Amino acid sequence: MVKRKEVKQVTLGSIQYVHDPQAAEKWLALYLECLHEKIMNSSSKIDEQTYIENEEGGGDEV
Repeated sequence: MVKRKEVKQVTLGSIQYVHDPQAAEKWLALYLECLHEKIMNSSSKIDEQTYIENEEGGGDEV
């Protein structure tokens, strides 16, 4: 059996075309989630505040 490395960071490159509409929706949701997290972390660094997302559903969900 081969040991696998644990991946701690995911880098999303570009998606040019997705054939399955449901897969495209999932990719878009994942991309938007990553983008939201990056923007919130960047803005919190600028404002010198720590961004903590509420996991219980009381946050800014769209």
